[in-house]
Order: sequence, then C-alpha cells, then structure tokens
Amino acid sequence: MDGVEQGLYRYLPLDNGIFSLGAGDFSSRLNDALFGQYWNAAIVFIWTTIPFRMEWRYSAVSHKVIQAKMDAFLGVDGRDEFTVYAAPVERNLP
Repeated sequence: MDGVEQGLYRYLPLDNGIFSLGAGDFSSRLNDALFGQYWNAAIVFIWTTIPFRMEWRYSAVSHKVIQAKMDAFLGVDGRDEFTVYAAPVERNLP
C-alpha cells in the first residue's frame, strides 16, 4: 500500500483513519496466528468484537469459538474483546 509503512494498524471508524499499533514486519507472527493461511497477502483485515455490546440482544450465543492465537497476536484478551474474522487481500508478488 503506497504511503503506509508496514505494520499493524487499528481502523478508527469515526475519523475514517488508521492508528499505528506498531511498525515492522509481522508476517511470521501473523502467519502463525492464521494457522498458515497468511498466503503472503499484501494486507490482512482482522475484525474483533466486544461481546457485551451484543449480549443484550443475542444472550449466550454472542460468544463464539475464537482463534486464541489471533487474539494473542492482536493483544486483545479473548474475553472482553476477541477476533471475529480475518481476510487476507491480494497477494504480494516477489
């Protein structure tokens, strides 16, 4: 992606911007968290959720089985916030 350093970012929806959580090459750790499904992607979108925001409506079914490795990679606790989905986009060609 032009103009954006390699790293981990959080999307800020109210500002329609991004916030850096750390610069660097996270591809090896990300591949491990994705159980080998990183596929040398140019970008990976990862969605997390905060269950209590949905529990009022969906009760106990709001908690799903989550990838603990991805939660650890992102630094979320897996209880109050956890990974919902990851989508590798476009392959980085050598």
